[in-house]
Amino acid sequence: MKSILFFELKKIFSIKKTAICAGLVLLILCVTFFGRAIANNLFANLPHIKEQLTYASGEVTSERFAEDEKRFGEIINNPDNTLDSDFESDNRIYEGIFDGGATHQDVRDMLESILYIKAINDMPHKMIATLYRELAEPTISPEQTLLIQKNIDMLAQKGNLVIAYNLFYDYYNNFLINIFPYIIGFLIIFFIAPVFAGEYSAKMDSLILSSKKGKQGVIAAKLTASMLAVTIIYVFVMGFYILLCGAVLGFSGGESSFLTMYSDLYQYMGSPYNLTMLQFLLTTLGISYAACIGFSIFTLCVSANSSNNLVVFAICLMVFHVPLLMIAFADAGFPPIINIVYGRVAQVASLLDRFNGFVILGNVVMLKEIAFVCLIITSVFFGFGAWRSFKRRQVVN
Repeated sequence: MKSILFFELKKIFSIKKTAICAGLVLLILCVTFFGRAIANNLFANLPHIKEQLTYASGEVTSERFAEDEKRFGEIINNPDNTLDSDFESDNRIYEGIFDGGATHQDVRDMLESILYIKAINDMPHKMIATLYRELAEPTISPEQTLLIQKNIDMLAQKGNLVIAYNLFYDYYNNFLINIFPYIIGFLIIFFIAPVFAGEYSAKMDSLILSSKKGKQGVIAAKLTASMLAVTIIYVFVMGFYILLCGAVLGFSGGESSFLTMYSDLYQYMGSPYNLTMLQFLLTTLGISYAACIGFSIFTLCVSANSSNNLVVFAICLMVFHVPLLMIAFADAGFPPIINIVYGRVAQVASLLDRFNGFVILGNVVMLKEIAFVCLIITSVFFGFGAWRSFKRRQVVN
C-alpha cells in the first residue's frame, strides 16, 4: 500500500508542475503581504501602531502625551463621547481634544481607536436591549423567540474587550478572507482534478484496475494520496503566509479579543462569539482546512465521472469560485445559506461575523454547525461516488 500511495503522490506532484506552482504561489504570497504593507506604510508606522495599541490597552502611558493626558482622559471617560457614523464631523469631540493649541497627531489617532473600541464594548449591551424590545412584541413567533433568546445568551457572555498589539492576526484575517480562498481553490482543482480524469483520458484506467494491486488498493491509494496532497498544499500556502507575517509583525496578541482587528474593528463587531485572537486563529484554520478537504472530495467525484480534464476544471471552478465572486462584486443581498458553499466556508468570516441561527426540531443551530454537518455528509456522499464511479471501470481477469 505504501508503494502505491507514494506512486500516486508522485503523479499528483510531478516535479515540473509542482515547481512552477510553488514558485508562483510564493511570489503571490509575498506580493500580497508586502503590497499591503507598503500601501499602508507599515514599516514606517509599525512603532507608532504598537505604541497606539499598547496605549489603548492601558499598559503604557507615553511620556510624549503627558501634556494631553488630562484632557484626553476627560474626553474618553465622558459617556456622551462615543463613535458613530458622524464621528468625522463631530466637531465637539475634535474641538475638545485640540483646544488649547496644537497637539500630537498621535493623540487624535489614539482617541479615534479607543472610541472605536469603546463603541464595540458597548455594542453587546445595545444589541441585547434591542433584542429584549423585539421579544416584547406581541406578534413574535415561537421560532423568533428561540433565536432572539439564543442571541441574547451568547451576547451576555461577552465581557470587556482585551486589547493588545495583534497586527499579525489582522493580516492573517485579511489574507484568509480576500486572498486565500482563491489561491487554495485553484490549487486543489489544478492538482486533484486529473487524479481520475487523467487516467481516463490516457486510457490507463482499465490497465491499472485489471492488475492485482488495482483490484485491492489503487482506488484507496488515490483517495488517500489526494487527501495528503491537499493537506500538503494547505500547510504550504497557509504556513508560509503565517510564518511571513510572524517574522515581520511578531506573533503577539493572542490573548486579545478577535473583535479588535486593528484595520477593521467593525469586521466582527456584531459577532455573538467570545474568542481570543489565538482561539480565532485555531478555529478558522480548522474550518478552512475542513472546507478544503470537503472540496477536494467533491473534485475527486467530478473527476471520477469525466474523462475530460477541462470539464472537471470548469465545473469545480464554478462551484468554488463563482459564489465568492458573486458576493464580492454583487450589490444584492444573498440568503445566509450561500455561506455553506465550499468557498465561503473556506473564508470562515461569514460563519462568525454575525448571529446566523436556525430553528431545527425546536433547537437553535448555528450556521457554522450546519456548515460542518453539510461538509461531513457531502464528503461521505461524494467520496462514495468517486469510489463507485472508478470501481465500475474495473476489469475482471
